Amino acid sequence: MLQLFCARIQTFLLADNTNPIEVYGHIAVRDSEDYRRNYLFNRSRDNPLTINSASDYLRLLSPKRGMSMQFDCLVEVDIRIKAFSGDTDDKTLVDGCFDLIEGRSALDVLSRSAVEGEHGALGFDLIIFRRGVEATICMNFLEVPDGDGFNIKMCGFTAIWKNLYAFIDDEQCECDSFVSSVGKFARYFVAAVQFDDTLFIDFMEGNMPISFEAAIHGIEEKVYHFRNGAAVSVKVSWSTAHY
Repeated sequence: MLQLFCARIQTFLLADNTNPIEVYGHIAVRDSEDYRRNYLFNRSRDNPLTINSASDYLRLLSPKRGMSMQFDCLVEVDIRIKAFSGDTDDKTLVDGCFDLIEGRSALDVLSRSAVEGEHGALGFDLIIFRRGVEATICMNFLEVPDGDGFNIKMCGFTAIWKNLYAFIDDEQCECDSFVSSVGKFARYFVAAVQFDDTLFIDFMEGNMPISFEAAIHGIEEKVYHFRNGAAVSVKVSWSTAHY
């Protein structure tokens, strides 16, 4: 299975450290399961993302499902730069694609791939797991303190392979972090984890994370208690790609 951890923009248009740029477009992965686009970034021109030299990561969406590497994957990239004040035309940062092919790609190691364009490049950190399983993470808030709600952060990491997953943060993830009431969290998260590893879910406030042992199939649910008195039930469902 393929796990794409982050996407970072490299462009000389940020070199002067004074003028941020606004980018839009899409990043999508097609695999041999159904060849449909699995979007990791998808913003219209009317809803661009502001990038500067201090924060040059694209805020990625969690994939809708795991990305199978049973045969191959096609990564599509079309990222454009919204015209600066006084300019008439948008600039194309990157418009292209690359293949990840079973039998021709490095397995079980962190790799970096880049797609280059006229005004820069987009670099990816990724791993293809030889024995990967899919973790689908859902949250249901059981208790939320009275008041105006609160913002959460959430990351994941694994015990053996030491992989770090950014699920909810301000820099790399496209996700509303605000929790206002009890009930299901609007977004679920999908990650590829090496079989026989353990996935830890950490809400990044100093408490012990909760752990889930990777499996071919099955569901496990645990409750996490926040320092402010809130409580959330975290459910991880394990599955594999359908061959």
